[in-house]
Amino acid sequence: MPALRRNDALKRRLEAGLGGNGIRSVSASTCTGTVLILFEIDRPLEDIERRVREIADRKPQEQSASPVADRPAWHSLDADSALKALDSDRSGLRSSTTRALLRRHGPNVLMKLARRSGIEILFDQFRSLPVALLAGTAVLSLATGGLSDAVIVLAVIGANGLIGFMSETWAEQTIASLEQGALPAARALRDGVETAVPAEQLVPGDIILLHRDEVVPADARLIAADRLTVNEAALTGESLPVAKAANVLATARAPLAERRNMLFRGSVVTGGSGRAVVVATSEHTEISRVQALLGATTRPQTPLQHQLDELGRIVVIGAAAASGLMLLIGLARGYRLVTLLRSAVSLGVAAVPEGLPTMVTTTLAFGVRAMSQQKLFVRRLEAIEALGSIRLVCFDKTGTLTLNRMTVTRLCWNGQEGRLGPDGYRNRDGMAIGCGADPDLARLIEVCVLCNDADPSDPNADHGSSTEIALLEAAEQLGAEFDAMRRKHPRLSTVERAEGRRYMATVHRGPDGSSVVAVKGDPSAVLPLCGWRSEKGEMRGIDDAARAAIEADNLAMAEAGLRVLGVAFKRVPEGESVGSPATDLVWLGLVGMADPLRPGAAELVRALRRAGIAMVMLTGDQRATALAIATEVGLANGNAQVIEGDRLDDQPIAAADQHIFARLTPAQKLEVIAALQRSGARVAMIGDGVNDTPALKIADVGITLAASATEIARGVADIVLAGDDLSPIALAFERGRSVHVNIRRATRYLIATNLSEIALMLFATATGLARPLSPAQLLWINLLTDVLPAMGLALEPPDPGLMSGPLPDTLSPVVSRADIGSLARDAGLLAGGALAAQSWAGLLRGRATGATVGFNSLVAGQLLYALACAPRGRFPGSALTGTLVASLAAQLAALFLPGLRHVAGTRLGFADLSLSTAAGFAPLLLIGALDAGDRSQPIS
Repeated sequence: MPALRRNDALKRRLEAGLGGNGIRSVSASTCTGTVLILFEIDRPLEDIERRVREIADRKPQEQSASPVADRPAWHSLDADSALKALDSDRSGLRSSTTRALLRRHGPNVLMKLARRSGIEILFDQFRSLPVALLAGTAVLSLATGGLSDAVIVLAVIGANGLIGFMSETWAEQTIASLEQGALPAARALRDGVETAVPAEQLVPGDIILLHRDEVVPADARLIAADRLTVNEAALTGESLPVAKAANVLATARAPLAERRNMLFRGSVVTGGSGRAVVVATSEHTEISRVQALLGATTRPQTPLQHQLDELGRIVVIGAAAASGLMLLIGLARGYRLVTLLRSAVSLGVAAVPEGLPTMVTTTLAFGVRAMSQQKLFVRRLEAIEALGSIRLVCFDKTGTLTLNRMTVTRLCWNGQEGRLGPDGYRNRDGMAIGCGADPDLARLIEVCVLCNDADPSDPNADHGSSTEIALLEAAEQLGAEFDAMRRKHPRLSTVERAEGRRYMATVHRGPDGSSVVAVKGDPSAVLPLCGWRSEKGEMRGIDDAARAAIEADNLAMAEAGLRVLGVAFKRVPEGESVGSPATDLVWLGLVGMADPLRPGAAELVRALRRAGIAMVMLTGDQRATALAIATEVGLANGNAQVIEGDRLDDQPIAAADQHIFARLTPAQKLEVIAALQRSGARVAMIGDGVNDTPALKIADVGITLAASATEIARGVADIVLAGDDLSPIALAFERGRSVHVNIRRATRYLIATNLSEIALMLFATATGLARPLSPAQLLWINLLTDVLPAMGLALEPPDPGLMSGPLPDTLSPVVSRADIGSLARDAGLLAGGALAAQSWAGLLRGRATGATVGFNSLVAGQLLYALACAPRGRFPGSALTGTLVASLAAQLAALFLPGLRHVAGTRLGFADLSLSTAAGFAPLLLIGALDAGDRSQPIS
């Protein structure tokens, strides 16, 4: 498609409009102008091509908001038209019809996210260039007769794969155990009778009945609703339950959050009841459309993966060059070809850091175990290292930064104010408040209890909306006994909130025979109904100044992101008619509610800011709510810029900018993450809803919360937090940084020590002044005395202050050009110390003893060099100390145990051991003296 080149708008239209109807995934490239579409084999290619042409030819403003372009916009049709289009009616479908429709549309099940099988996890452990290099060295060793060398290298490869396989399999099993089961059976009308129907057997046209706490089993158009409220936070990001109505139409292009007559699969009924006709099942639902976006996203390579691949290419070139040089030198000096060929291959083996894959995998596996102790379960080992390179974190709001649960946080009455704190409600002076000490507050709480349908004491009844439950919780905290209040004031009648009436009113019988009217609702609707206000239990008239003060309090609470209710009442003496309940009321005050911050949210934001990590918010919620929560949690100040989804194309997105993005669709969240990555940022996404899953997948690291996450979110996230507290995520970033820094430190150690072996071999071959190391000695050094100290370095505790500022550039190579000189110098000193010791011992004790002293000196120098690579200013950690002791013990075993003595050579006396030790210490002292300033800083 030539028109697709450099056309981001067309790319978005194609990827958003082609989902469903047998299409599994869509990926459009603005660079090549091509579209990759994966679809079911029985879907005619002509249909695919037709839909592509239709979407490409359609102008942007004509693009339908429907998930499938050729289906009706059900939310723009009235209920009867929708029923007619589906060949259904209000009494439901006939059983014979449903069987035919089930064969036509298939079962109402979502495509399961493809989980990695055990075989895939195992194969993934060997898909890296360092492992390929090891396999190559094993083949070379086998070709030149080095059977034992080949067996040892293959054993290293197997051990590396086993460690990674066990760690990742354990994480997958742990995360899978958190998953929810299938949807419960739905209640549908079949043959005019209410019937329990398995959710997977629902078909378009079915009439479903919904009540509180039930999960919506399919996308459906409402045909009747009674005070129906639905929580759509997982799909739309709306923090508050949405009131639904069957008679409210929306435009064809209305976003999901504005389709008040629609129910979507996976949302939860929070109050009331309703009937709806199923309009979409299985892959045609909105949740399936979001899932289809996952197939068009791929996670980028981590910095370390990229850098190790680059290092592997350099090592291949270096090993080939060293082996070739040694072969040329040996031929020039007249060495036997077979012996020389084996030595050249051994040198090539020495040039490859065999311990590198094992060191990296083991370090990441230890990181997985350490993070699991903080209830953080890691699915991909590489995700730990990727955390260390993150420069920007994107937060979802609802259910992530907040608990997605309403709570009364502020009360205003009679010029006074109470706020919710960690230890309860307190006034402006910090004093605790309660119903017993203030008659006006007591009356306010009493009305909130009476004008309330929530009934948590009755397990068989609808508990009520989250708003009404929050009012009862606040009443309990303030010392009210709501059961006693309701028994004292039995309800007589109710005036429900409805279209055009933004309040609820209830009439109650008082203990003295009078009638009490309780009203709560939108303050702008309740206040005009009031002619009085309560002051110390007495009625006073409301003048203009009092009304202005109440309106100012209402505005301040709304701007703080609170949902505000106005509360009023009136008392009607016994014998008098109540008449119109909502007239001549007494104003009591305002109640402000909010979705409270999740525990640890503010602490996590502060920790990330100290670490120099930028943060943005991506939410489907409204602009004002997003800004208020971002301000409260510390993500932004009150003047922060808020970009809404419909203005996304007008605003360039750069990692350096701090934004709050509101009213975003799942595809737009994906677009924002991709734009941030294109601007150069390594991005982590923290979210929990269906609408977050594409962003979770495309981010460099995706993090979700088991407590609130949907099954799809858990299926794509790299890291799952099992607890409610967000603060452990900061420890994950610290662990990631530590792993990142330590692996780079250990990798440089391996490169320097391998260079020292190459230098010694080339010098000995070229000059004939020393004996080269044998193939067995080279393999012994690489597999034992190199690997163990490298692993000790990689497992060092985090450096103090690691989260006190940004890390240096983590995208720079593990071994940069600036490092080559210092590493070559260190390798030269290590090799020089061993050669000097070998020459001295050879003069005094003979050539065979000198060769053993040289080998022992090189091992000692490499072990001590690990101390030079460790962070200065603190004692080495237990891991490094333990690995050094183990390596030393292995070397002593090679020197003195008869079965291993052939590796080291001849037996050494005390004087020879002393010389080897001195030759090992000399490079450490020289390196420390030459490079003390640079070594005092952590390697990064």
